[in-house]
Amino acid sequence: MEPIEQSEVQKQETLTSESTEFLVENVNFQQQRIANVLTTNSLILAFIGTTAGTFLAGPKVSSYLYVASLCSLALGLVTAAVALWPRITPMSGSVIARPEKPEANLFLQPARILKKGRELSEAQHGTQQFLERLSESIVLDAEKTRHAEVIQFRRSCIRAQLICILVGLIFLIFALLTRLFMI
Repeated sequence: MEPIEQSEVQKQETLTSESTEFLVENVNFQQQRIANVLTTNSLILAFIGTTAGTFLAGPKVSSYLYVASLCSLALGLVTAAVALWPRITPMSGSVIARPEKPEANLFLQPARILKKGRELSEAQHGTQQFLERLSESIVLDAEKTRHAEVIQFRRSCIRAQLICILVGLIFLIFALLTRLFMI
């Protein structure tokens, strides 16, 4: 009967580990995506900035559209900076999870994990209790760091960033058209 219990505990541990890894990978992927869009936005802004003299010397409508394009792209840069701002607080080394039971926080605490493991290894079903406490600590840490909320916030920032780029490019196209046809 003991091997069955261990296999279920191992399954629970694997699921907890996989869900935590998924959240971390998702956050890292979003950061990479934001950085890529930020680079693209910066390049567009740099290229457009070099043509300032052409647009500002032309018709006023063209100048206004050009400035609106620059402002929209600059807003996209600000959105990217807000999205990349660190929002996940590292929980390792903290005792925030359960102040009344500081030993319950085992996530990324090797010394505590070893100590609890040694204490519980001699008790009957001690391994199962230890794994349950470790799993609870991981879940509490994931809740405290708010990975899911950060993912949602960054997703909305990515959308805002892309909208700013599109609006900036639309303004630039109209600025080009008015520059060409209103001379």
